[in-house]
Amino acid sequence: MRIIVVVILINLLCCNAMAASPGPKDGFRDIYWGDAPLPDMLHLKKEHGMDVYSKSGQLRDRVASIDNGMITYHFYNKKFCRVEIMWPLLEYSEANAIHEILKKEWGKPEYNVTYPGKLIHLEWMSENGRTRSSYAAMKKVDKKEKNPISELFDKNWLASIFIDDKACVEKAISDNGL
Repeated sequence: MRIIVVVILINLLCCNAMAASPGPKDGFRDIYWGDAPLPDMLHLKKEHGMDVYSKSGQLRDRVASIDNGMITYHFYNKKFCRVEIMWPLLEYSEANAIHEILKKEWGKPEYNVTYPGKLIHLEWMSENGRTRSSYAAMKKVDKKEKNPISELFDKNWLASIFIDDKACVEKAISDNGL
């Protein structure tokens, strides 16, 4: 009986510890804020003063249990600063599914604007205030619209997550006059 009580208490403590640390983590997968580009990364371009990379052979990957269109890693002064993830989606239900997965993973967003069937925009901050994350899913207004993203994907919806080191991104913006 004592063993059962101890196991229950340990489970409760673990769940409370996990619930006490909501929000995104300080980095993405195997790379953390301030890290240099990994050896298997491929430099794609320079954008807004940041060097943009993909992992070699992994421009497309699964995130939040859904195949995505693109993952890019952004470095400022050779330090990891931001990751951008984009998905082409067919239906609002797919955009909403990602929304639910992120709420489960990161907790209640600090900012939440949703127009069902048209737009989802959510934002989170990590508990330590360093990491900012935003999720947006938008329905294409006009399929004839010409821009680089609409040309990449012939889908009805585009969803994206930006996870960044808030101070690093703000420094890059400030230093580059953006």
